[in-house]
Amino acid sequence: MSAQAAVPAPPSNWWSRNWKWFVPTGCLTLILLFSLFLALIFTFTLRRWVTQADEARVGPVWGKVVGAVSITLWTTVTVGARLIGLLS
Repeated sequence: MSAQAAVPAPPSNWWSRNWKWFVPTGCLTLILLFSLFLALIFTFTLRRWVTQADEARVGPVWGKVVGAVSITLWTTVTVGARLIGLLS
């Protein structure tokens, strides 16, 4: 009986070692970049629309939009160092 020498496995390449984290990370990166691209298009389109619109037509609506967004975002108010509910 002759003992055969253990043959080491050939070294694996970078892709076979790292594909399990690279594929999800790459996909999420592409999705985030595409979302950022869409957000930029939306932002610049809205900015152009607002700057070119007639002020008499947009003015009353814009005040209501700003008020609604402010109330939605700032439902709690900080007075001093204490968080309290919306002041009524």
